[in-house]
Amino acid sequence: MLCGIITQTKSRRCSNLAVSHPGQRHARAGSTSFGKCDGGRVKRFIRSSTQAFPALWEACLAVAKIPLDDVIYRAGPAYHREVHQIARDCLAGFSQIFTNDGVSKAILCGPYKDKDNDEAVAFGQDRVEYLAMTTNRIIKVFNGAKEGRDVGDVLEGYTYQNTAMIAHRAREYGVEKDFASRLEMKPESKVLYHTVAVPLGEGMIKKGFALSGAEAQAAMRAGAAQYKEEMNRKAGKKKGKGKKGRR
Repeated sequence: MLCGIITQTKSRRCSNLAVSHPGQRHARAGSTSFGKCDGGRVKRFIRSSTQAFPALWEACLAVAKIPLDDVIYRAGPAYHREVHQIARDCLAGFSQIFTNDGVSKAILCGPYKDKDNDEAVAFGQDRVEYLAMTTNRIIKVFNGAKEGRDVGDVLEGYTYQNTAMIAHRAREYGVEKDFASRLEMKPESKVLYHTVAVPLGEGMIKKGFALSGAEAQAAMRAGAAQYKEEMNRKAGKKKGKGKKGRR
């Protein structure tokens, strides 16, 4: 469905309609970025069928791969830039979806209001496993992408930001304590995940919509400082254990 919406539009700015259905684009004046999603509309779509969310999610991930293709890249800078922008908007749309509490619950908890019943627990576990599997698949694609295909690593960045938001929501709803541990990230990607993706994703959830440039910079500075403090604390514990072992 999402792929069809993107490919059928004849607008020069195809991304304007990238997530117009089932989640509506709300652009701020003078901005081409996503500000919000139509939570009620997206939630109704997701609850319309057990396959609704997987169809939407996998369509988005499929679009995210397109700019990495050699044929698209060789078509020229302007064409590649346009396709890359469409893919970026698809992934950015999901960052808005996971910002919305009601939609996130529909994705991770299904139709169950009582999260402690057996069916709700089974649904949550299956959904987390599915999200981990599909996310690891796209991470491997980005890891193998040729230079210049993902301009500025923007698509990979949005993928990790969405992952951080899934992890936050999974903890919040009691579905999974450490979703990120399921992911096959390279060491350098783990650093970016904790210092960039987590503060940006959690900042968006806290605010309820997209962060401004200044807010994003502040969130990343705080995230980097927190990560450094955590790493120093872990290093200190290891050092302390080493001294005890030599006594």
